[in-house]
Amino acid sequence: MIDYNIVNCLAFSGLVIWLIYLALWCKDPCLNPDAASLRSLERRLSGYAALKDMRRSRQRRNSGSRGGDNFEVLLGILKKTEAKSLGLSTVWSLAITSLVAAFAIEAFKGYRFTLMCLIIGSLPMICLSLVVGMNHVSQRHYDKIEIETTDVRLVRSRMKKQLMCDLLMKEKALDLASDAAGGFVILMMVLGCMSLSGQFH
Repeated sequence: MIDYNIVNCLAFSGLVIWLIYLALWCKDPCLNPDAASLRSLERRLSGYAALKDMRRSRQRRNSGSRGGDNFEVLLGILKKTEAKSLGLSTVWSLAITSLVAAFAIEAFKGYRFTLMCLIIGSLPMICLSLVVGMNHVSQRHYDKIEIETTDVRLVRSRMKKQLMCDLLMKEKALDLASDAAGGFVILMMVLGCMSLSGQFH
């Protein structure tokens, strides 16, 4: 038998560790990309462009320009990342809803503190999926660039850099929310198996 207090204590400890990890995650360089990260993304976009159309990629490489291909790939990845973030936010919404509903179940009466810890730990994930994943580069971002410079080439370069930084941030948030969702599923399976085996009283 596992005592309620032990499970609740483990849940609280796990929540503290999880929140500390999130705090450290917020300091990740990908959330504020440097020149090396952007160059790495540029190489990645070039590679995808080459795989997308080998013949056209060779022609552009011979002419010394592949920016158009890279930009199309960048927009495509952004669109897919935003769609996945939206889907993941739905999953997290259902998970949180199920945890809230569990409060009304008599069998989980002794584990309401554990459920609360799980809910608190899950809230940042839905925030990441919605706030970060669905955020977009809008007119206000462009207006800020125009205020800083009027050079057309520099404006275009900064616009592309904004999209690249936006992609890196969204992918980082998506990776964390996705990995956390996998861990959440495994945790629920373990708790379910322990409950069915009669280890909970």
